[in-house]
Amino acid sequence: MIAPASQAVQDYAHGLSMGHAPADSAAVRAKFAQLINAEADEIVYAPSTSLGENLITKAMDLPARGGRIITDALHFIGSFYLYEQLGKQGMDVVVLPMQEDGSISYEQYAAAITDDTRLLAVSHISWINGFQHDLKALADLAHAHGAYLYADIMQSAGNTPIDVKAMGIDFACCGTYKWLMGDFGLAFLYANKSRVPELESPWYGYLQTNNFVTPATHLYPFDAPGSPAYTSAPREGV
Repeated sequence: MIAPASQAVQDYAHGLSMGHAPADSAAVRAKFAQLINAEADEIVYAPSTSLGENLITKAMDLPARGGRIITDALHFIGSFYLYEQLGKQGMDVVVLPMQEDGSISYEQYAAAITDDTRLLAVSHISWINGFQHDLKALADLAHAHGAYLYADIMQSAGNTPIDVKAMGIDFACCGTYKWLMGDFGLAFLYANKSRVPELESPWYGYLQTNNFVTPATHLYPFDAPGSPAYTSAPREGV
């Protein structure tokens, strides 16, 4: 499996050296979307799983919105720092302990969730001991209280069936360097398109517009006078 991945990287680098970017980016996103039963326009690239999780909390306007976040001891350890910092900024962060048998139960989440809970954040399959959450049950629980479910699918995408629609997952992310046979520095971030209108954009850039090449401007020598100086045509959903 290493040889095809290596060849793909070489082909990509060659394309850039020839002055053009390879045209298979959309095809790669579409293949990952098919893997988890998402739509292609629900998948974007991120540099890492951790940054994807950060982007989701930022898009949810946390910590400004306040409320509770629930995670557990079998989530990726790198995520604990994120939620620790959100806790210091006013969020009510609950980290559920692992049970004696090495699991986290649905009942633990059910006992901890409140109507001001914003997010349940879990690893689908734990990097520590392989414990697997019932994501459909957690999604139903989250939605019953007006919360979202975020799933780190790093340990499952590529080796365990995932159906984000059937499971009711709102957001998910995974790097490509494990079962997807990719490399560091690339991850896929999934956001259910029905949730996107409820989010705030975590950043702004020209790729979010339809008129980057020919924007409406009134600030260059040959522009017609007018105000405001710049007017964008935002792309829908970004």
